[in-house]
Amino acid sequence: MEIKKRAKGYLDYDESGTINALKHDISLFVAPTEEESRHAQLQRALGELTNAKRQQKDAQQTLNRLTKKLIDAGDAELEAWKEALDKLSGELERCKQALLDIDATGEEEASGPILSLKLVGKKLNEVKVKIAELSRTVELKNKTDKLNAILARAETLARETLRADLLSATNERLAIVLANDPLRLERIDRSLHLAHQGGASAGQKLSVGYTFLMSALSRGNNDFPLIVDSPAGPIDEGVRRNIGRLIPELCTQFVGFTINTERPGFVPALEKASDDCLFLTLFRRTEGTKRLEQNLPTQGVVQTTTATLVKDRDYFMSFDVTDEEDL
Repeated sequence: MEIKKRAKGYLDYDESGTINALKHDISLFVAPTEEESRHAQLQRALGELTNAKRQQKDAQQTLNRLTKKLIDAGDAELEAWKEALDKLSGELERCKQALLDIDATGEEEASGPILSLKLVGKKLNEVKVKIAELSRTVELKNKTDKLNAILARAETLARETLRADLLSATNERLAIVLANDPLRLERIDRSLHLAHQGGASAGQKLSVGYTFLMSALSRGNNDFPLIVDSPAGPIDEGVRRNIGRLIPELCTQFVGFTINTERPGFVPALEKASDDCLFLTLFRRTEGTKRLEQNLPTQGVVQTTTATLVKDRDYFMSFDVTDEEDL
């Protein structure tokens, strides 16, 4: 009875996680300063929010008034847009309600169809208990439930351990890759969260993504190739060299689709650190690319009516186009 009495006061994993995230955001965005206390900051933020809501309401009223005026004046196109918007808005509300029904606690059973996943799970457990009672396998069911709980807990602990190992390995490699621009990960969740900053440049994001992938691919017994389109686009030449040197150490096969502007730094470092490199150059055969066929090597060339493929390092290194239309 006491357990049932206090059950509603218990926070499950999702609820406690949401509250912890909320606490983190509050501490991040409402941090006290020497001139202003937390209370004063909160009051100021509430005042700004009230003003913003009032301005939003006034703007919406103005928009509605102008829309009605134009429709009354015979703007059929605007009227069609408004009808479509109203229809989509209604559909959005129905979808939101459906999500709420699915995520409902399921404590009260509705008269209609059961939509709550928690209530479905509760009903499923009740049916399993009845089946166990009727088949006289209650003890077996209890032992099975305990074993499943142990396995689920083991899976959770394994994921947490793996996440911690990946976080540590990624940060160690980031210290090498971004030696001149220090960057660390705070945690790995559904995405990669940077420490002490809310965003990053395109080059930093690419570097972090590379480093995380390389850390993940270097684990376990499986051997996966790393295939990347435009592998060194927005990062500077120093970072390109660091990544190029690390890639052969972390995966046995790497396939990169590069353009001529990505060669400096990245390709020479990758070639020097690897045991074997295959250089392939591919371009379309058009009137504008005829000049590219003038210095083709004598071997390693495959041509069709629409494209040319060249297997040659020197040609790859010297290949250059000045217009995307050439490709």
